[in-house]
Amino acid sequence: MKKASRCYWDSICNISRNPRMFYSMLNKISNHVSHDINTSNLIIHNNRIISNPQLQSNLFVNFFALRIQHEPIPLDYNGVHNSNLNHSIQIQETIKAIQTTRNSAPGADNIPAAWFKSLNNQQVHTLTASFQEIFITTNIPQQWKHSLIIPIPKPSKDKTIISSYRPIALTSVGEKIFERILTKRISTFLLTQKKIPPCVYGFLPLRDNQLAIYNIQSNILEAHQQKDFFIGINLDIKSAYDSVYIDGLIQKCLHIGITGYIVKFIHHFLQDRVLQVRWRNQLSKTKVTQRGLAQGSVLSPILFAIFLFDFEDTLEEGVQVSIFADDIFIYCSHNSPDHIVKKLRRTMNNVYQWCKYWKLNISPEKSAVADLSRRRMSSHPDISYAGVPLPWKTEIKYLGFIFSKTNQNNINIKYLCTKARRKINALKSIAYKTYGPRTKDLISIANNSICSIFFYNCSTINKWSATHLHICDVIQTTALRTAMGLPIWTPNIILLKLAAQETLSRKIQRLATQFFLKHIAYGAHSPLYRNDGTSSVQLTNKDSSALEQILSAFNVDINHIIKFPITLDCLNIKCKINIHSFLFQDKSLPKTTIESLFEDTIRTHFSNFFLIATDASKSQQITSIAGTS
Repeated sequence: MKKASRCYWDSICNISRNPRMFYSMLNKISNHVSHDINTSNLIIHNNRIISNPQLQSNLFVNFFALRIQHEPIPLDYNGVHNSNLNHSIQIQETIKAIQTTRNSAPGADNIPAAWFKSLNNQQVHTLTASFQEIFITTNIPQQWKHSLIIPIPKPSKDKTIISSYRPIALTSVGEKIFERILTKRISTFLLTQKKIPPCVYGFLPLRDNQLAIYNIQSNILEAHQQKDFFIGINLDIKSAYDSVYIDGLIQKCLHIGITGYIVKFIHHFLQDRVLQVRWRNQLSKTKVTQRGLAQGSVLSPILFAIFLFDFEDTLEEGVQVSIFADDIFIYCSHNSPDHIVKKLRRTMNNVYQWCKYWKLNISPEKSAVADLSRRRMSSHPDISYAGVPLPWKTEIKYLGFIFSKTNQNNINIKYLCTKARRKINALKSIAYKTYGPRTKDLISIANNSICSIFFYNCSTINKWSATHLHICDVIQTTALRTAMGLPIWTPNIILLKLAAQETLSRKIQRLATQFFLKHIAYGAHSPLYRNDGTSSVQLTNKDSSALEQILSAFNVDINHIIKFPITLDCLNIKCKINIHSFLFQDKSLPKTTIESLFEDTIRTHFSNFFLIATDASKSQQITSIAGTS
């Protein structure tokens, strides 16, 4: 029983790395189930009350498969085949795709991920050969196009209305494995060839939301320093994935160099997909749809990024944009508000024409305009989309971060603390039970699900005042006291020592430094730099000086940082770890002997290698030394 309990809580600790899953999981454990659920299972349609589950499932499938007008475009696949995208599928690609596949619910074929993970080498070879045949012939198995839809109610919506549900698609695991192979190839191509502009973030390596928020915040701070006006517009795309113009997407793929077998597969894969809804243990009729990108598809996020790659062409000179999936933030700064308004009005007209051509819809009522400068505007001028005025607001929430004209840091710290305290209260429900997790598991849950809230956007949070950072430390110590069952009068220094943790404020600053060093090391691959090598994201003065101080403390110049290779093709780059392999790897030897043996080893065994000598001990202060031979 003890072993089973420990295994259970070990798995819960892994789940707790996902903050959303953590809170819902604790609610289930504590039997705190929301009663705001449509227990009557009634659906209102055309002023009629439908109670039969079979009829309800058919209503759902008709709604989710709603047809849109399909205008085919003549597409030419006979261009030059991109060899990097269309080479034969390697067994290493299949193995890696299987390893990274989650143990999620299977699709209509009912083949789970565990079945693929249990295959031996010979069976993986056979699977790779079948993948290669599908890749060349585009003869896609019908089950790969069959999506099983589970309607999930949207929060705070009327459960009797069909539009209050969002579709969650269960697709074939084999299809997901194959898509991961293609996604890896496409993302590597887009990254190394700089096909996606730096303003498009998300679903690509190095394009995280933290960099998107930092870029906007650095521009706001620059406007404050120059005493300029700063106006931002947050646009909401209506049914983003469902509205993607398939032939237009394929045309854009061909335009940026995604050609050959891979683009043919994508085109065939997105056409004539079959939807079926599972609702109240009933399956609906099947419905063929041509509607946008496939829900639940591994390829869909990166294809949506490709679809928006030319959105920046709509911007007037001096106007900038940040795009993360379907969240678009357009902003402009200048010393004249009339100049900004004129630029933004022209940009919004261009955006309307662009969306009309590519068949995307913007929801003006869900969009917002905000003045984020420190100067006061005499009035709020009219900025419209398609003739509909966009509402002015005092703040804009973008990617979980709140941009506000006044008290921005106070608003964000209150927002984060509210989330953290709610999770601490949930943690208390299991921390004091005899059958609950061990102390080390509770500490792990506190770190993964509560303290990690403040790691998000650490590159922006690290510039908060000492008072705000102290509030972060209070949240950390409160969570650790709850996890360890220690009284409130326990000194913080002893608490952190017992939990083997560093202070949260110090960790935030350390993670921020690692964030900047990481992107500097990525070099040309990082969205910090444009295609011509110029900087697209400027570090704030505070971050730049802090980075220089850290490097000077280690007697390291920023030019000493080794940049990553030009290509990131995992099949051509090999990384080897040598532990106790050479004579110099012996701490008992004198320092001078280790140095001479190290130099001899490098000359003898390693030529034209990137070398990283690192301390592998379990310590909070991790050190590494890198060099080239």
